[in-house]
Amino acid sequence: AAGNHSPTEPLRGFAGLGGANINIDNTPLPSITVRTLSEIETAARSAQRPVMVHLTADWCTSCKTMEKRYHSADIKPLITDQFDFVKADITENDDHAVAILNTFRAFGPPALIVFKDGQWQEELSLYGEATEAEIIDRLSRAL
Repeated sequence: AAGNHSPTEPLRGFAGLGGANINIDNTPLPSITVRTLSEIETAARSAQRPVMVHLTADWCTSCKTMEKRYHSADIKPLITDQFDFVKADITENDDHAVAILNTFRAFGPPALIVFKDGQWQEELSLYGEATEAEIIDRLSRAL
């Protein structure tokens, strides 16, 4: 076996198989973590540039896949140079999480929510596991 322990990249150690040569920068994205709808709204209103909100949960394996995509060579510079990045942690599945999901019409994580000039850009939202091309398209359209 390749010795990999990642559920999102089980074949990473095998050369030439899905992900062995992916160009990923694993240094953390500058971000804030929030847990309430009011914290998301405050971050969106106070930002001087568009805001990308990543709805995530500790138990969500698709969220881990999305986080890896955010670190790809094509996406990470776009996020760090053009957006404020907010992680909305809905791990607890409490009333705060339900309010976030209902407000942004998400059935669960992961979701990518974009704000511009403090306003939610519903047409730019992505729900579920998105491709790199979809992420780049939505973020580029927010600029």
